[in-house]
Amino acid sequence: GLGIPAEPLFRSRDGNYAFQNNYYMKLLTMPTSLRSIGKNAFYNCYNLPEVLIPEGVEKIDEGAFNSCSSLKKVELPSTLKSIGDLVFYSLNVATVVSRIQTPFEISGTVFASSYETKYNSDTQKYDTTFVASKGILYVPVSKKSAYRAISGWNVFADIIEGEPKETTVDGLNYLCVVGAGTATVTGRADNTMRNISIPSTILYDGSTYNVKAVAEQALASCS
Repeated sequence: GLGIPAEPLFRSRDGNYAFQNNYYMKLLTMPTSLRSIGKNAFYNCYNLPEVLIPEGVEKIDEGAFNSCSSLKKVELPSTLKSIGDLVFYSLNVATVVSRIQTPFEISGTVFASSYETKYNSDTQKYDTTFVASKGILYVPVSKKSAYRAISGWNVFADIIEGEPKETTVDGLNYLCVVGAGTATVTGRADNTMRNISIPSTILYDGSTYNVKAVAEQALASCS
């Protein structure tokens, strides 16, 4: 099937297939000396919740994180210059933070969640269409239009300028967007809270953020 790599006869020394099918991996820490990630290196590590790629990495080869279906957060460094096909294929609903200042063209398969195949009666062939991830893409401030104009990045329905940071203020959890100066209420730090007061602004890391929204079901079960 699509996205399934051929089983290698041996483990290569170039990083390809290095940790594929490691179902137990739940934490991945990469060194700052890293410069590239090999083909299918972490293929099918489906319990991995996040991938934080450090500054210095310039290349991610084909399928490196293919079928890591539990991913909820991906961070890409400003040094990245190349992303191969199917790198994050099967990404469902995740936060993708890109620090790349000048986005380059990538395949529509990179952040696809799935694919659909339909028979084309005109060509008498089957056409494959990739379904984009329903996640959110965060990009550097003033770079949204650049990302919207580049193939592969424009598959995201929601592109936000700034970088997301989580914090708790007076018992409420917030998602602050650094660079945009906005915050969203995401929940309660203490579910026993009876009196809830949502302020117009909060202070985070020395800066003021305007509270613009309350996330869906953020304060559910307030009884």
